[in-house]
Amino acid sequence: MCRVENRRSCGSLPAAVGVAFAAPPQSGLIRFGLPTNRGGSAPALSVSGPVRVELLCTDSSSAEKRSALFVLQGDRDSALAPFLEAALGHPTIKSDPTLRMWIVTYLLRWEHSDVLPVAEQDLFDRSVKSPFFPKSNLVLAISNLKPQNSIPLLARVLQSPEPEDRLAAASFLQYTNCQTALPVLLSALDDSDKQVQFAIMQSLGNLANQHESRPTTIDTDPHWNNCIQHWREFEAQRTTNQK
Repeated sequence: MCRVENRRSCGSLPAAVGVAFAAPPQSGLIRFGLPTNRGGSAPALSVSGPVRVELLCTDSSSAEKRSALFVLQGDRDSALAPFLEAALGHPTIKSDPTLRMWIVTYLLRWEHSDVLPVAEQDLFDRSVKSPFFPKSNLVLAISNLKPQNSIPLLARVLQSPEPEDRLAAASFLQYTNCQTALPVLLSALDDSDKQVQFAIMQSLGNLANQHESRPTTIDTDPHWNNCIQHWREFEAQRTTNQK
């Protein structure tokens, strides 16, 4: 647990990272980094001057804590995982969806599946929202876990009432690199949102190595219709083969 103690570090950092970090001009998180939304825009997070990850476990402001998280760089900083796990217990972080989801996303990216319950709570609680950190980052991080952990959870996200969450699951199921994801994707082929359908067929084509059966736009043109028909026939053939 972290104790609030007037900007003094609490918890132990690896020796190599207990120093000040200066954010590069265009730094961001690896893969799932700076948030992007359905329209492709990303709210900027301001980082100026050196910041310290120790700020996560002090009485610093939420903005300062976001700056500390901003400068972390994917696998390079995975040694920080125990410190970030401890920081999740800090009252400010527990009550701030941005900070909480950001830290959990890092930990999942580093395959710390013990934080999955926290991720699930935030993913499926529709009242949890962040202007800085969309839930698609959590979904992408989950896809990095072992298939037996990631696919059942991504299947649930694919049934979400939120189109953006379904879009994320449809897009990132392919990153599991597992054929078990195929029936999950096929079951959602008739999604009411065409962007989700598009992402489903992209993932199906990549997983099944049938790239010619991926649509190129969301327009209902002959190629779109052919792709939809192909995957329906693909599903029917799989069902027949399993009998």
